[in-house]
This record gives sequence, structure tokens and C-alpha cells, in this order.
Amino acid sequence: MVKYRNALDGLRAICIIFTIFNHISFVPSYIDGSFGVDIFFALSGWLITWLLLRDSSQDQKINLKSFYIRRFFRIVPLYAFTIFIYFCASELLARIGQPEKQHEFFNALPYIASFNSEFRPVEAGNSFLHAWTLGIEEKFYIIWPCILFFLLKKPLWAFTISALIIGGLLFASNGESFFVRGYFGLAFGALLAIIVKNKPHLIDIFKKSEIASICVGLMVLTYIASLIFPMVNIWNLAMSFCGAGLVASLWFNEDSPTSRILSFSPLAWAGKLTFAIYLTHVLVLNAVEIGIDKLGLENSMMLEFTLAYPLSIAFAYILHITIEKPCITMGRKIASGPIFQAGFSPRI
Repeated sequence: MVKYRNALDGLRAICIIFTIFNHISFVPSYIDGSFGVDIFFALSGWLITWLLLRDSSQDQKINLKSFYIRRFFRIVPLYAFTIFIYFCASELLARIGQPEKQHEFFNALPYIASFNSEFRPVEAGNSFLHAWTLGIEEKFYIIWPCILFFLLKKPLWAFTISALIIGGLLFASNGESFFVRGYFGLAFGALLAIIVKNKPHLIDIFKKSEIASICVGLMVLTYIASLIFPMVNIWNLAMSFCGAGLVASLWFNEDSPTSRILSFSPLAWAGKLTFAIYLTHVLVLNAVEIGIDKLGLENSMMLEFTLAYPLSIAFAYILHITIEKPCITMGRKIASGPIFQAGFSPRI
């Protein structure tokens, strides 16, 4: 079984705070919340690739059926429920005099429902706009394991083919920022996992406590540099690159000072709710903004965050215990059944 890493959840908890600030009103220029998702991409690229390669290294095959079943129940039920909440919100707004929100939702629905929000047209507006990250990650989850499955003995060839596919997507998108940040962020994590798996002596390097500290330091410097020398995508990619190194360090060394800080129980607990928070935090922010306006209060960044963050956690917790956790358990149970284990043996 995969040993649980509390530090990774702690890292997720910090990233989602950045993401929330990215969608709050009145945020000053020195707070750039966009970096949260860049670290998420690197984490996903590392985690999925490392687990796939690790299980396949023990004279086993990658169990694609089990992998896809687990991913489906991990993501789709809560994602679908979030779409339903957005539908209800658009209907409510239409009834109180904002019919354009309903129009935007139905324009966005085909793209959202098919995990293609990154391709949505302008007419779709901002309804569930942050679903673009899910669209990119879902394509990674579907395509990347298949490539590794067929090129198991040559993971670098698998990465090369993936790079060509990503290049084609980037060309088709005219280098759209969403695509560049998403696929390169995933690629940084995946490539590092491949390199470490093929060069086991590198594990000893990532076990050194100072590596995590160096990665964090580089991430801080990247953030500062982005404020002084604003350049589109460059610093986001640098953050993903450094984030991949940090994730690898946290994976191999649970006793480093950085790992112990990120493993702090409340932080790790909040990190378990990250997916639910990410899906619904914009809805919570919108509700908070409406509430502040109705009460006649003067809105500010800190007021909005102080109200929205705990409410996001509370709402996410309800969704976690009622939908997310039961569905994850169901997915694991189905994936471990004889139908999906026949002819395969690894646990992904």
C-alpha cells in the first residue's frame, strides 16, 4: 500500500489559500494567487507518475482498469454535483434579475460537463471558469497512464511521445496560457518522477533535509521576482519546476523541518478538503460578496477572506463526508474486485 504523506496535504492546504486569494476582490498587486494551481500541477504530475512506475517495477503491469475506476469515483461524482450547484445558482440569479448568468451557464455547460472548460468560448463567461484546471488534469489522467502502459520499459520514450502530444495541443491553442502552465506543470512533475525512478541514487539526494528548504527558498525568490519583473507564464512555470522538487523531497523525507511544518495536523486536515474547496470556493466567495453588499458593509480583501475561507472549509467538509469520501471508498472497493483485478496485480 502507498504510505500516506501528511506533508503533501499540508502543501495542498497552502496552495488552495493562494487560489482563493486569486479569486477575491480588492487583492493588492503583491498577492498573486495564480501560483497555487502551478504547484498543484507539479504535484499531480509527480504523484501519478511515481505510483504508476513504482508498481510496475515489481514485475507487475499497470492496472489501467483499476486506475481509471479510482480516478472516476475520486473526481466525477463531486464534480458533477458542483455543476448542479452552479445550475441552481444560475437559476436563482436569473430570478433576481441577472438572466445573463443563466445564459452563460448553459453556454459553458457542454465544455464543463465534458472536462473541456479550457476550450470554452467567450460567450460562456466566468461560470465555473476555474474548471479549466480539471480539464487539463483529466486529459493527463486518461492519456499519460496509457502511454506508460504501452511503453513501460521505456518511460523516457513515453515522455517524448507525451511531449509531442503536448506540443500539438499548444500549437492548436496558439500558446494559450492555460495550456502552457497546465501541461508544462504536469510535465515537470512527471519527468522528475521518471528521472528519479531511472536514477535511484537521486533518492538519497532528495532525502536530504536541506533540499526541501532550498526548493522553498527558490519558490519564494520566484514569487518575489514575479512581482519585480512581471512576465507572462515564465514565473508560473518556474514555480511548477521548483514545486516538483519540493514534492519529491516531501515524498522521500518525512522528517525534514519543511515536511514537519506541512504535516501540522490542522493544515493536513484542511488539505484533505482541497478538491471540494477548489470546486466550490468561487460560489462561496460570490455568496459572501452578496451578503456583504446586502448588509451594507464596506468590502475588503481581509473581510472577504475572513468570511469566505472558513465557510469554504465548512461547505467542503459537508461535501467530503456526504459525497467525496463515500464515493472514493466505493471506487476503491469496485477497483479491488475480481472483475477489475483479473490479469493485473498492482495497486494504483
